[in-house]
Order: sequence, then structure tokens, then C-alpha cells
Amino acid sequence: MSEGLTLETALGHFLAVVEHGSFTAAAKAEHVSQPSLSVAVRKLEERLGTALLHRHARGVEPTRAGQILVERSRQARGALEAAGDEIATLQSEPRGRYRLGCHESLGTYFLPGFMGPFLAKHPGIELTLFNANSVQVEEAIVTREIDLGLVVNPGRHPDTVVRHLFDDQVVFVAASKIAKRFDDPVDALAALPLLHVPAIRQTQHLLGSLGQEGVAPPRMIACSSMSLVKSLVLDGTGVGILPWRVAAHGVPKGRLVPLDLPRYDDRIALVWRADAPSTAALEELRHGLRAQGAKLAED
Repeated sequence: MSEGLTLETALGHFLAVVEHGSFTAAAKAEHVSQPSLSVAVRKLEERLGTALLHRHARGVEPTRAGQILVERSRQARGALEAAGDEIATLQSEPRGRYRLGCHESLGTYFLPGFMGPFLAKHPGIELTLFNANSVQVEEAIVTREIDLGLVVNPGRHPDTVVRHLFDDQVVFVAASKIAKRFDDPVDALAALPLLHVPAIRQTQHLLGSLGQEGVAPPRMIACSSMSLVKSLVLDGTGVGILPWRVAAHGVPKGRLVPLDLPRYDDRIALVWRADAPSTAALEELRHGLRAQGAKLAED
């Protein structure tokens, strides 16, 4: 295309000539000069390496190559118009596909009160869950792999927005029937195995705190997941290190108790990219997640 003549403009001029049947009629309808239309058609023919129009006394008609270009151009124009309509709908109606990231253990107690009511209220919104640790969730937000995430102790990335939802604590926890055997929680650690997930940063911090206080559990049992730690603690196997909300979720009140030992404060937040497009669905999703967070903050 020549300077000042885009492919879109050239195709528009070409279609006008075909639809009006002559350069004269097309120039009048499009309010452009006949030379402009001629230049557009010539540039298209040069680009495609073939004639696009048959010129005759009654006007013009497309060659076979021209017919193909007409069909494909109309399809493209229709697709563009349809996309424009869908994009406009995104701004006004809550619909579309979105990916929500969170750690599985956080999602275990956060999502059950949110997913069912939200999806029932918004049938046009499709959600896909991305389970990973909080660092990976934040990375996926920054790289646009997911739309937003529930994150524990979020970092401060220049491209993200962070909205605090509620707080939690990582604690040493035991079944109440086990804890009652010991007057001092340190004695419980001295007598029982300590169940933990080594990969969790908060766990390492708490283990370090025990070391500083001269407390050394006699038996350490590393687990692959917090759900396994919770199951074993409920079974009375030993003391576990868990976020309190994870430990208490779905468990009758009083069956598990946090021990009076060092704790690690957790901050749970909703995170998304600052430049994420503002669609009706995304606004509803953010609102719904923040409302669920507010409910949990009251518990």
C-alpha cells in the first residue's frame, strides 16, 4: 500500500466499486475522487499479482480473483462487526471466560461460599481455576496467564493492584483431646511428632522461632500438603503447623485448638493487573470476591 492508503481503506474502496458497479457511482457514494478509487484498486492488484476487475462499457464487474476477495472481505467485515458487538456487550453485560488463581488450601475454605451463588447469579460468566502457590499465582497475573488471584502475603509489583480481604495466622495446632494432656504446649512438642509442609515459607519461619527458643521437637514428619497435615492432626497423630482458617474449616468447633506458641500473621488479598480491561463481568467478579472476603473477615 502507498503512504496514506491503508489496506482497510483500499479494500473498502474496492468493495464500493464492486457494489455500485462503476467507479463513477462509487466515487459519488463514498465522497471520494475516481482517481483515489483507481489507485486503491491498482494497489490491491499489484499486491495480489492479478486483475480484480473487468472494465466494460456498462461499468465493472469482479474477475474470479475479485469475487474471492469480495467474499473474504465481506466475511472479514462481518467478523469485525460481530467482534465489535461482542466487545460492546462485554462492557454492558457480565459474560465471558475468566481464570481465577489461588492456593488449593486457601480455595478450600474461600471458594465454597462464593462459587455456587456467583455462577447461579451470572450464567454468562465461565470460571476456570488455577491452583498454585501464591508466588506462582502472582507471576501468572503479571504474565496475563490468569485474570486475578487470591494471594497470601502478596508482594508489591508495579503492574498489579492489591486489595486486602482479611487476615489469618499460621499456628501450631492440635486435636483438643491431645492438647488437654499437656499443661505446657512445649511439652506437647516434646512428646508428639510435628507435622508440617516444608515448602511453605511460614512453616520455616516458625521452625526457626522454635530453634531460637531452644525448643527442638523430637520427631518431624514432612507432608506434601496442608490437607494431609490436617487429617493427621485430627486423627491425633501429632501437632501440626497450619493456617488457622485452613485447620478450622469444616471441623466442629473446639475439636482443634491453636497452641500458645509462636505464630505467623498472614494477609489474604485479591490481586489483578492494573491494566486489566474493565468489563462488566470482571467488575462483578471482583465485587463478588471482595464480598466473600468481607464475610470471612467477620468470622
